[in-house]
Amino acid sequence: MERLRKKVSPRDFSSWIEQIIPLEINDKVAVLQVHSQFFSDWVEAHFGLLLSATLSDLLKSEVIIEYRIKKEDMQESPSAADPLLRPQPNSLFGTTSIQQPREFIHPTPQYAADHFLPPVPNTILPKFTFDNFIKGDSNKFAYAAATNVANNPAGSSFNPLVIYGGVGLGKTHLIQAIGNYVLTHKKAHRVLYVSSEEFLRNFVESIQKDKMSEFTNFYRTLDLLIVDDIQFLTGEKTQDYFFHTFNALYQLGKQIVLTSDRTPKELKGIDERLISRFQMGLLADVQPPDLETRIAILYKKSESLGVSLPQDVAELLAQNITSNIRQLEGCLISLMAKSSLENQKISLDSASDVLRTIVGGIKSVITIQDIQKVVSSFYNIPEDLLHAKTRKQEIVLARQVAMYLAKELTNSTFQTIGFHFGGRDHTTVIHAYQTIEDYIKKDEQARSIIHQIKTRLQFSEKR
Repeated sequence: MERLRKKVSPRDFSSWIEQIIPLEINDKVAVLQVHSQFFSDWVEAHFGLLLSATLSDLLKSEVIIEYRIKKEDMQESPSAADPLLRPQPNSLFGTTSIQQPREFIHPTPQYAADHFLPPVPNTILPKFTFDNFIKGDSNKFAYAAATNVANNPAGSSFNPLVIYGGVGLGKTHLIQAIGNYVLTHKKAHRVLYVSSEEFLRNFVESIQKDKMSEFTNFYRTLDLLIVDDIQFLTGEKTQDYFFHTFNALYQLGKQIVLTSDRTPKELKGIDERLISRFQMGLLADVQPPDLETRIAILYKKSESLGVSLPQDVAELLAQNITSNIRQLEGCLISLMAKSSLENQKISLDSASDVLRTIVGGIKSVITIQDIQKVVSSFYNIPEDLLHAKTRKQEIVLARQVAMYLAKELTNSTFQTIGFHFGGRDHTTVIHAYQTIEDYIKKDEQARSIIHQIKTRLQFSEKR
C-alpha cells in the first residue's frame, strides 16, 4: 500500500486506491474487489498500469488484474465463506479488512472534470479538413474509412484505424481531418493528435519529473487518440506503456487512429503485442496520386491561395513531381513567390526554373504541344488547324494521329487531350484513338507513319 501511496496524489489514494480490496493474489492473477462497474472502469483507465507494474514487481512475475464487482446482497462474510478471500497480511494492500470496506461515494461529473480530467491541448490544425482533401483512386479507401470513424468515433468497428503509406501522401491531413470533424460536430470532446516522437518525449519527461500518475490520467481519459508516425515509437518501456494505454482506451470503447509509413507487419523494432493490436482493426493504405489527382491538388491549392494557375503549368508540375504531395505543393508555393517577387505572370518558363531548383531539372517528357508541333510539320499544315473546327479530310486525319499519339505518349486523359484540341469532347478523342489503332493493325503504311512521327518526337526531345 505504501508503494502506491508514494506514486499517486493523496486525493487519488483515498478516493480510489484505498477503496480496492484484494480477494485473491497469486503468481499469475490478482483478483481485486471494487464497488461498481464505474469504479472498475475508472481504476483500469487511470491506475491499471500502475497497479499491474507494482504487483508484478512485488511478486516478481507478470500479473493479470481481474476486477470483481461487490455484491450488495452478500449475506455471508467473504472471508468465512472462502479461505481464499481472507485478508492478505503481506499483500500489496496491507491488512485492509474485507468485511468492512469503506463506503464509496461516486464523484459527480463536475468533481471528476475538475479533479481527474486534465485539459487536452489543441493540437488539431483547422486547415486540415475533409472538404479540402483531394480524393482520387490512390486514397479513396483511406478517405472512406476516415470519414466513417469521424462520424462515429464512439462506435466505429474500425478500431484501431491504421492509415499507412509513403511520406507526403496525405496521411496527416486525413487524421487531422478526423479530429477536426469530431470536434466541430461535437462527436467527442477529448481529442488529441500527437506524433510518436512527442508521445515519447512526454513519457520520458513524466518519468523524470515523477508525474506518471498525471500522464496516465491524461492519456486514459481521451475519447479519441490520434498518433502519427507510429513507426518511430521506440524504447521498450515506452512501448510497454503505450500497449497498456491502448488496451485501456480500447476496452473503454474509445477510438484510436494511427499512421505509419508501412504495414504493421513490416514495422521494425516494435513489440509483437503492439503489432497484434494494430492489426486487429482496419488497415487502409494511401498510394502516390495519379496525374489527374496531382493536377486537382495543384488547382485546389492555388485556389486557396487566390492565384490562377494556367493548365499547361499545372500539367508540367504534376508530370515532374509524381510521388510526394508535400513537395508538389511546395513547388507551387515557390512558383507563386517567384511570380510575385519578380512581378511576372506564372508561365512554363518560370515553372521550369522552379523545377530545376527543387527537383534538379525537368523530366524528359513529351507533351501534347510537342506532338501537335511535330504532327503539323509532318503533314505540312498550320498547327492551329489541329484546334480548328474544319472537317477537311487531311486535317481530320492529322488531328486523329495527334490525338492517338497524345494518349500513347503522355499520361493525359481523353478529357485533357480534348481540351488541347479546341476543347473537343472526350468521346471525340476516344473515336480518334480507336480509328488510328485500327489503321495501324490493318495497314503497314499507317504503322510506318506513326513510327516516323515517334522518331521525330524522340529526336526533337533529345535536342
